[in-house]
Amino acid sequence: MNQLRTLGSSLRKAVSSPKRSCVTESLVLILLIVLVIGGSIASRLQTFWWRNQGGIALAQAHGLSEEQSLRRARRAVREFDRVLSVDSNHLYHLHRAQAYYLLGEIDKAILDFQRVEEAIPYIAAQGNSATTQGDYSRAESLYRLAFAVDQDAQWLYCPLGLVYEAQDRYDKALQSYLVFAQLEQDEVRLVKEAKDCLYRAGRLLQARGEDLRAVPYLRQSIELGGGVLPLVFLSDAYRRLEDFEQAISWAERAVSEYPDLEQPHLYLGLACRDSGLPSAALRQFLIAAEINPQNDVAHFLLGQAYEATGQSQEALQEYQKAVDISPEKVGAHLALAGLYRKLGHDRLALAECRIVLQLEPADDRAKWCRSELEK
Repeated sequence: MNQLRTLGSSLRKAVSSPKRSCVTESLVLILLIVLVIGGSIASRLQTFWWRNQGGIALAQAHGLSEEQSLRRARRAVREFDRVLSVDSNHLYHLHRAQAYYLLGEIDKAILDFQRVEEAIPYIAAQGNSATTQGDYSRAESLYRLAFAVDQDAQWLYCPLGLVYEAQDRYDKALQSYLVFAQLEQDEVRLVKEAKDCLYRAGRLLQARGEDLRAVPYLRQSIELGGGVLPLVFLSDAYRRLEDFEQAISWAERAVSEYPDLEQPHLYLGLACRDSGLPSAALRQFLIAAEINPQNDVAHFLLGQAYEATGQSQEALQEYQKAVDISPEKVGAHLALAGLYRKLGHDRLALAECRIVLQLEPADDRAKWCRSELEK
């Protein structure tokens, strides 16, 4: 640097000399240009070096031990501090924010993220990646960070709810889905997972016995193209609310749109059964069992339908198929025991009762089995 100053001083003297020629003036001009360009290149090279070293340190901070990760994150912060002292490009703020986040300096990370227009999509993508990898704790932390960066990023309550549900934290999952569902419809429609989150909100409400509250969320999911599941569970919600007209209507829509799946036929069968149409129910359960012969529920419900219409031998066969497919489920064993007792096959009934008590000794449905065995 001192040499450059000396050279610059010499050039100034040369320029001010009364004896200078045109050639001298040209040489001086060329040298000055070279100096300016050289200084600019040196500055750019230095900035490039800092940026490169910061990027390398940041990339290396992942997948290491905690101590090594923190060391590299601190180096990344130092290098991007230098870069930002000469270039305020928003991407450098994004990189430094990542380093601060790794260091646990969340307030500093938030300040840097708030300088970056693409911060929320970036944080959301990182959260989604963590969710895909099963790192739910990190995913939750990232979504919470996004809320701190931008309070208007309420749409992230949808993927946050999915994270909670994956951890069996159902109350928090439901709270998140309900917050998301309160957004403007135009904003909801922009979220890729919206139909799934609305469907899950409805299902969690149904699991709590709140079928009436579940209905609008299941309807919203259907409007967004949620597929077969919101249709059949909306039908089931209406069935449990004893609105059989709506239950049958939605199940029939599911059958018309997804005729090759067993679920629509099962739920249409349930709606018909509970509305007093046993023959129609039997037809639907039979179709479901034909579509998927390995569906134990289809065989169990078909057995019940046969029993309700007085076809005991067919019922026994279907209950046995259900038991063969899922021997650990007590429902079909209980059904077999009850039908055997009704038909006077006490020995076979007691055999099924013993299985029931081995599987679920505390099940309230097994009380009569216990009393039979104690005789």
